[in-house]
Amino acid sequence: MIQQKPVEVYAINNGQKIDASAVGDRVFRKLMRQLHLVSSLNVKVGFIGDSQFSQRKPIGSDNGKPKQSQTLNNASLAYLHENGAPGAGIPARPFLTPVPRQCRQIATDLLKTGISGALKKGDKQAVPTALQKVGMKMRDQAKENIRNQDGFAPLSAATIRARKARKVTRTKALIDTGQLLNAITYEVTDD
Repeated sequence: MIQQKPVEVYAINNGQKIDASAVGDRVFRKLMRQLHLVSSLNVKVGFIGDSQFSQRKPIGSDNGKPKQSQTLNNASLAYLHENGAPGAGIPARPFLTPVPRQCRQIATDLLKTGISGALKKGDKQAVPTALQKVGMKMRDQAKENIRNQDGFAPLSAATIRARKARKVTRTKALIDTGQLLNAITYEVTDD
């Protein structure tokens, strides 16, 4: 068996080495702290501000006015579906909250590369590039969670009937018009 030398990332604090073979939550948090020391950049994933997709287009109308449920923007609708609304008969279908756990390893690897490039090579674009890649991976994972429907409660009979009345045959939760799915985005910000 060939023994591999662990990948090392040098921190700012006295050149302390981090053994990448022991990657876990502790190492990920430490890398995030180092990233903050190297840069004030952050990555945000989800339904961000007034992006072009934050508002929803009406699906149908009551007397020419959008239905009450359609006055929600995508961020509000995502929160409702993420956490559920038992009183309204909407089960929780978390598609965003699992993303950090699902992407932890790849995000850790990308951030290590970015931090290493910034600290060892003086590459000023290494951290922003790494964060862009992390944002893309996390955005894509959230979309994949919606497409895969793992652990999601099936649509209710009433929802399926309402879709059929609009001549919609799709039976996956959270995918009716595609507006919510397409609104998931990311951005790298300088805080």
